[in-house]
Amino acid sequence: MATNTYATGSDIRMTSMVSAEINLLLRDTANLRNTGLIQYIGSINGLGTDSIKVRKIGLMGRDSFASRTEVQATADTSITDAAVTVTPSRFSLRYDISDLLNLTSTNARFEPDPFALAASMAGSYDKLFAELTGAAAAAATNVTVTSGTTMSVSTFFEGIYALERADSELGAPGPFYSVMHPKSLTELQASLRAEQNNIISQMVASEEMIAAKGLGYIGKLFNVDVYRSSHIDSDGTDYDNFMADAGALGYADGVPQILGAAETMEMDKISVELDRQGSTAITSVIGHCYLAVSILDQNRIVGLLAVD
Repeated sequence: MATNTYATGSDIRMTSMVSAEINLLLRDTANLRNTGLIQYIGSINGLGTDSIKVRKIGLMGRDSFASRTEVQATADTSITDAAVTVTPSRFSLRYDISDLLNLTSTNARFEPDPFALAASMAGSYDKLFAELTGAAAAAATNVTVTSGTTMSVSTFFEGIYALERADSELGAPGPFYSVMHPKSLTELQASLRAEQNNIISQMVASEEMIAAKGLGYIGKLFNVDVYRSSHIDSDGTDYDNFMADAGALGYADGVPQILGAAETMEMDKISVELDRQGSTAITSVIGHCYLAVSILDQNRIVGLLAVD
């Protein structure tokens, strides 16, 4: 007597069924753009140039008075000045989607239809900002410890000391913040556990603090706000973690004004266009942006090297 089983009914059963929802893979879009810690220099839109020069001047207490005798002439004091030029670069991201992939999509969230892909590019812009921040900070000329050293409480303190004694003991004004690679952060946490001093403690970030300070915020250590970022640069030997104050880094941007595209959308600082290749039944979703992050003052930032 024959028995009807799952195997014998293979023509009326599917090998598998997709889930009703689409789960996102891990990503790291945490960045400092909206924290107030990185200075917004401006947009190059309508400037008549592709670069912005950030001017710096030594006034409001940079110079002091000199003692003179009763009739001694006063010598002229040269005003200290400097400038940093920031030039946003072009970045783009493109997804191609076929008609068949689009027409077979379900109602699940995160289906890769053209408009969902365009919206996704806002998150990709956040990732780019974090990557450029890490690359800019890696150019810090002041660094702590030597290459190949594990991150520790001592290294963290050295960063604080360097900022407090910056620019020939004038000191960066603070408050300070630090951005660390996850590996370096875990090494610092292990070092904290090994400390015997009860004064040393870490204030762990609460849900309210993360909401106020943004994704990636870990907490406060020695009155320094600590952020986590997987986009910290590495030279293959060390991660270029860093500590700085709010005047150290700045960014400039530009939003493309696209001409001639069949359809365009603006997603925050990104311009997205849809490009149709009818002969191959493919729609291209292309995002464009201009962005640059740069160190504005080397005296306000210090690299915290830690082994890769």
